[in-house]
Amino acid sequence: MVYSLSSVTLTNVEKVPLSFCCSGGIALNLNFVECPLSCNACPWEANLSQRSAELLNVRHAEIVEIIDRYSPDIVMLHGGEPYTVKGVDKLLEEIRGSYKGFIGIKANIFHAISAKERFNELLHYSDLVLAEFVDVHFCQINQQVVNDVNYFLHSIFSQHKGIEVIAVATTRSCTENLINVIIILKEFFKNSSTPLNWIFLEATSLNYKLGILDRFRELGIIAQAPLEDSVEIASTFCKACRNPIILRQGGQLIRLSMDRNGVCKYCGYRYENFKYAKRIVRNPIEIQIL
Repeated sequence: MVYSLSSVTLTNVEKVPLSFCCSGGIALNLNFVECPLSCNACPWEANLSQRSAELLNVRHAEIVEIIDRYSPDIVMLHGGEPYTVKGVDKLLEEIRGSYKGFIGIKANIFHAISAKERFNELLHYSDLVLAEFVDVHFCQINQQVVNDVNYFLHSIFSQHKGIEVIAVATTRSCTENLINVIIILKEFFKNSSTPLNWIFLEATSLNYKLGILDRFRELGIIAQAPLEDSVEIASTFCKACRNPIILRQGGQLIRLSMDRNGVCKYCGYRYENFKYAKRIVRNPIEIQIL
């Protein structure tokens, strides 16, 4: 089986971006293309066509060999809705047979809900779902939309799967609706300690970005923008004592103030869904494997 990818990259987990899964570790990112969604901006190069001359045509066995060679903390199926790609279930089945680390899938929340049956097939082989919220998809919201999103998040959590949310803010005009949806879902975020990882695509001020994250943090939501250069925005703060438990900058870990059991070293609060990496890497990693 051959898969069309934009890249196969060995990178810091924080650049995925993830906050609690294998913090300080290494991710192998498989970036799928030809996304079925039509967003006006994309940070993943997922909207590339299979006809693009830059694409990689990678065989099933090559992917498994790369994973065996580098043994990353997490293999991340990223980019354009990988659960919709033909044959990915067989790929995950084979990976799971030899690989003992984490397997994650990025899934746009709305598309995953509409393709629930196909998504659930791959969930069986996965340890983590990076649920993607894009602001343009929330420009028109109602109670049914909120209910569907809430049910989807709870169903993943109830299956004892790791879950993190990535919020992509493309424009200020649509972002407020996305903020309101997350505030409505605050009980899920608080009770599950699900991290909310924010990406700002539009150039905005530091105060504006910090203002958004502070609104969530005041509600007890674990919110951060891991790719930002500002430590105050990129870092994760303990929701119990407000001290920085994961200090990061620009998608890179600086200091980890949690032990292997996910316990805050300042106040002793325990985060049950925190996963420690095999080995902490503090250097920036961005290696194109293929």
